[in-house]
Amino acid sequence: MCAPGRGWAADLSSGREGAYVRHYEVTVPRDAVAHIHQNLADAALEMIERNMGGVIAPAADCLD
Repeated sequence: MCAPGRGWAADLSSGREGAYVRHYEVTVPRDAVAHIHQNLADAALEMIERNMGGVIAPAADCLD
């Protein structure tokens, strides 16, 4: 699953302790993430990698 922008929000399940993704391989295109503050975008992408086992890749790699 490649998750640019808001597209992956529909695949979130909401639980008592917050939202989480189950049984999906998540790839987020780093160069297609909109942000206000670069440091917060970097932190969010790092959390996706660490906490969800997500892959951060260039958008061109998500088109395969």
